[in-house]
Amino acid sequence: MIKFERTSIERSLEQMLGEQLNGPVFFDLGMDLTTGWTRSWRDMADLLVGEAERDDGLTGHPLAIAHLENALITLLLTCSPPTTWSG
Repeated sequence: MIKFERTSIERSLEQMLGEQLNGPVFFDLGMDLTTGWTRSWRDMADLLVGEAERDDGLTGHPLAIAHLENALITLLLTCSPPTTWSG
């Protein structure tokens, strides 16, 4: 399971939309991770988990992990957009 801070998701969506949100972001539960962009999202998530399990992995570098987290959130918002938000 991958968990993001709500503020990280909201901040990324605000940047993508170019406007401030006025309420919480909601997603449908579950997504098919076997094809297309969602498969790419899963592959990226698997890479991050693998790196976190290594002592010398990318997740040991704060700047790298910040960029990787942002990329994962952006791809999530692109391939499985929120069902509702207040913009």
